Amino acid sequence: MGRKFAMVAAGAGMATLLAGVVPATADAAAKPITKSFTFSKKHQHFQYGNSAGKLSAQIGVSKASVRRKHYPMPWSFVIAPGVAGLATGKATCTAGNLQIHGYHDTHVIWPGYTWHSTAKPHKTKKGYTLWGTCKFPVQVGGRPGIATVSFTFKYRIDPNARTTAQAASAPAVTVNSKIVF
Repeated sequence: MGRKFAMVAAGAGMATLLAGVVPATADAAAKPITKSFTFSKKHQHFQYGNSAGKLSAQIGVSKASVRRKHYPMPWSFVIAPGVAGLATGKATCTAGNLQIHGYHDTHVIWPGYTWHSTAKPHKTKKGYTLWGTCKFPVQVGGRPGIATVSFTFKYRIDPNARTTAQAASAPAVTVNSKIVF
């Protein structure tokens, strides 16, 4: 969880160069302590960010949405400036949801742009996993490479839940990056 940058097929000199540009250690202070986030009437927004990117999501839990059992989830993701600044071209980004048959989103964006979409439909008290991946060319220390920034977000909807979390050791969200030379 947290910051994760990996180099594949890079020499020791490149590891030293990247040490100041892209951290290689996990950010323990940023670790969520839940296995999934629960959207409810009191907790309709979610946001998490680290040195790789920032994910935001929301589900409106109003009387009308509960009555209609209609819960679309608008979400957005932004590649962090430190990673986006390495880009030499556009990113191809793809997202999906493991439990929503047919939900798929693909965009070609400039790293740093706010990528957004809406996943739907959702049912209450069911677990969901939203995932997304962006790949784009980078240049680090004169060497070209491909950066991959990805996220996963585990969540559920329970309009009457009193807490946002189901306690566990696995995180509700991960945002990771790696650079391959």
